[in-house]
Amino acid sequence: INDLHDKLRPLKNGNPSWKIIKNNINILLKNTNQKQPSQFELTYTELHRKLEYKIIDILRELRSEFGNISVHLTPVCSNDVEFSLKNMNPFINSVHDIFNENRDGENFSYSTLSALLLSLKHKNMSDNFCGAGYNTISVSTIGDVYPCFYFTDKKDFSVSNVMNEFEVFKTNIINMRNKYLNLNKYKNEECIDCFANTTCHGCIGANLDETGYINKCSLQRCFMTKKMLEETLRELSLNTCLLYTSPSPRDSCASRMPSSACKKKKKKTKKTKKKKKKK
Repeated sequence: INDLHDKLRPLKNGNPSWKIIKNNINILLKNTNQKQPSQFELTYTELHRKLEYKIIDILRELRSEFGNISVHLTPVCSNDVEFSLKNMNPFINSVHDIFNENRDGENFSYSTLSALLLSLKHKNMSDNFCGAGYNTISVSTIGDVYPCFYFTDKKDFSVSNVMNEFEVFKTNIINMRNKYLNLNKYKNEECIDCFANTTCHGCIGANLDETGYINKCSLQRCFMTKKMLEETLRELSLNTCLLYTSPSPRDSCASRMPSSACKKKKKKTKKTKKKKKKK
């Protein structure tokens, strides 16, 4: 992680930043009894892909270095050809890799996949591309407020400043919230009939980079989400089968079928015996 980090995020004077950040993270962990930071935010770039750096590799390194902390890892939003991903295969392939690790009890926390799993588990449906502007905000070092960290320092997206009068600040934040809540993805033709439209989580920053509009879908992100969902459903179908091959404490027989199936099987056996007696 450290070499790529220093290449992607040098200090203003060009010096590496990884050792400073690592030290600050360890200080934070020590002084919060391992409770903070609650999550790492990272971007995956074309440099990672070219070096065949898998997402699971990043998760393993972070866990080895700092413990089991949730990771928010997404494709980089950039128009720079050196960094912008040529394809989304690393994210699609990550589903199988992480399910394999979790089968071994590792239980990696990776928000891009976790969001899909939670949507399926709790039937959470969202009309919005993402939570920017109403579930997430970003505050710059000079107090300017933006809908999310992607837009920080993009002055066209600044909505207020923390030094404004309270009522002015409150009105600005409410207006921002209403504006971004109204960015309904179902107004897009691409979304209306999409099989993944109830579970997808996009990024209006990626929309802006690819299309020039925050409310027009990034086709690359759409493709990634649909493929990740397909892979997730496939992996869940394999794992769900494990539930039905595990013996229930209520089963009196050695069968590895669920108890309900065993009961039906027993009833059929009794009826067959009665028929034989009548004969």
